[in-house]
Amino acid sequence: MAEVVDPVSTARKKYADGITVDEKTGIKNYPLKLQPIPRLPWEDPHADHLMTQEALTFFCSGNRVISSTGSSLPPRLRTSTSEPQPVLLTGSNLIAPAMKWTLPYLEQHMGSNKHTVYISKDNRKFKFYDEKKVIPDSGFREPMRKREWTFSKFADELRKRIAKNDSEAIYYQDALTDAVGEPIKHDFVHFNWQWLNERKKRYNWGQLTSNLLLIGQPGNITPCHFDEQHNFFNQVYGEKRCILFSPENFHRLYPYPVSHPCDRQSQVDFDEPDLERFPNFQDCEGYECTVRAGEVLYIPMYWWHYFESIPKGQETISVTFWYKSGPLPNTIEYPLNGQQKTAIMRNIEKMLIEALKDPKEVGPMLHAILDGSLVSDLGSLVLAMGAMWVVVAAARGAAGKVVVGALVPILVPMVGLVQVAVLLLLLLLVVGAALLLLLVADGRGAALHLAAVGAESQQYDTHA
Repeated sequence: MAEVVDPVSTARKKYADGITVDEKTGIKNYPLKLQPIPRLPWEDPHADHLMTQEALTFFCSGNRVISSTGSSLPPRLRTSTSEPQPVLLTGSNLIAPAMKWTLPYLEQHMGSNKHTVYISKDNRKFKFYDEKKVIPDSGFREPMRKREWTFSKFADELRKRIAKNDSEAIYYQDALTDAVGEPIKHDFVHFNWQWLNERKKRYNWGQLTSNLLLIGQPGNITPCHFDEQHNFFNQVYGEKRCILFSPENFHRLYPYPVSHPCDRQSQVDFDEPDLERFPNFQDCEGYECTVRAGEVLYIPMYWWHYFESIPKGQETISVTFWYKSGPLPNTIEYPLNGQQKTAIMRNIEKMLIEALKDPKEVGPMLHAILDGSLVSDLGSLVLAMGAMWVVVAAARGAAGKVVVGALVPILVPMVGLVQVAVLLLLLLLVVGAALLLLLVADGRGAALHLAAVGAESQQYDTHA
């Protein structure tokens, strides 16, 4: 009798066998399709081309690539895109005054105020969560503990844990405010704000929202997640490895539901992925780089990223610059890019949660729609959707109520009351989601799961 081969077990073993560890750095190399992030001098105009949202057209000329602007790019940057791309900027003087920010220097000048410090749970992984989304008695287990320490206490603890290679790691993360000492303020004021303001204007971004100071011990990991703002990530001290994935990998990284405390985080453990629950993960395609002191990594909004302080390195110190997205353009070009799709998906999920009042009902409803159990007759569906479009268009005016009152009695006998209600809700969600792209423009929007992906996310653990 032929032996039955379990494809999931085979895939799991193949992935595990494909993980290698670099002897020099201690970094794990995962069996994913990764390519180097473009590394360019910070004043190179090609870097602006990658970071801007303008679409560029490229054509070959010998061993060079000529852009629609007339400038040439190396062959490795042959790409055409309508959304920003990550780029690693070298030789930057963006935060030159901060390059002396060693742990002793900061300990001397940060002041006596308390700062936010996180403690991992024996795995050096810092999966962030939203305390406001934690439901009492829900069974949610905090993936890390939060403390408020003076900087001196943090520095002492950091040295102790590095000395004994403690797996219960700590990670400092707090905003740079006027509560710091005068020398830190002086350094901050003398960052290269001219360069930043020029980029903000050139890329049509919104306001700068915060600057975070990040300090961690070797081997600290920030699991894969995405943010809803653009980020200039500056490395001050030590080295960090970063893996990035475009928004097009949304369905391969299985984000938690919007209502979950770990919203925007991937459910997948890169070290031991559950390929039965998350089979698409092994098809991820992304980029990787090592960010060294003095370098700046641009992370576009909605791009997934995974950070790790070099395990066999030093403590790491980083400074971030977070910017909101700019206003929505007057015209929207199709097909939509990955950022826009992510925004739409998240907004639809948020609206469903608001309409149903119970996040646990979102997944079953989406599955029911996809399975065809709510609408079985295609002709009735098309007719009903057409009628609903008229309803939505009319509903903006005073005549909306009259139109709704006239159409609903006609549609109910055709497709049923429940189906009409669902179709009306869905159409309102679609139209509303398009309007809610405006929220994305100012950084408040948090996109939507496509129906299928949203359903997949909702069917997994509500809390982890």
